Amino acid sequence: MMRNMLHAGILAMLALAAVAGRSDAGLSFQFADGFGVPLGSSVTINVGATSTIRVYLVQTAGEISGDGNLESFGVKINYTDTGDGIVAKVDNTGDIASNIFFDDSEVKTAGGTSSSLRDAVLFNLPQAPSGGRVFLGSFKFTGLSIGDQDITAGDVTGGDDTLTGNGTVLDALIATATVTITVVPEPSSLALVGVAATGVAGAAYRRWRRRKAAVA
Repeated sequence: MMRNMLHAGILAMLALAAVAGRSDAGLSFQFADGFGVPLGSSVTINVGATSTIRVYLVQTAGEISGDGNLESFGVKINYTDTGDGIVAKVDNTGDIASNIFFDDSEVKTAGGTSSSLRDAVLFNLPQAPSGGRVFLGSFKFTGLSIGDQDITAGDVTGGDDTLTGNGTVLDALIATATVTITVVPEPSSLALVGVAATGVAGAAYRRWRRRKAAVA
C-alpha cells in the first residue's frame, strides 16, 4: 500500500510539473463590459464620458491548474498609442476595483500609459471559476480626445502574482488580451455640428433665392 501511495504521489508531482512547464496552459485574460459580456475587438467611449471595463481570467482549455481555484492575481493594462496619442485612460486608483471576494489589501496603480491591479484571498476561500472564468476586477476609462488606442491586459510585475489555491504559479501561462478603444465626439457636439450645418445651408439657400428674385 505504501508503494502505491508513493507511486501516486510521484505521478501527481510529475503532472503538476508538466502543467507548470507548458507554454500554453489554456489560460487568457479577457476584457468584458460592465455587465460581464465579453468585448469584441473594440469598444467605443464618448469624449468626456466613462466606460467600465472588466478583466477576467479565462480557461480556454482544460482546468486552470492545481486545485482549479484562484488564490491571488495580478494584471496590468498597457495603453498603446496607435497614432492619435493616449485618447482614454484610467484617471486614478479610485477608478479601479477588485472582485470583492479577493479580500486582501488591493495594490493599484493608475498612470499615463498603464494601470494595474493586484489582490489576493485573505479570509475568503480561493475563487472557483464560474462559466470557465474568474472575475478579477474593473477599470473605469475616461475618454480624453477623439481617436483610437489599444489596451492590452498582461502580467503585472514579472513575478509570482497569479497563483492557485495550492500555490501553482500561473503568470507565465496566461495569454494577453487586446482591444481597441475608439473615442468619439459626445452626441451633443454632433447635434451642434448638425444645427450649424443646417444653418449654413439655409443661409446659402436664402441668398440664392434673393439673387434669383433680383434677376427676375
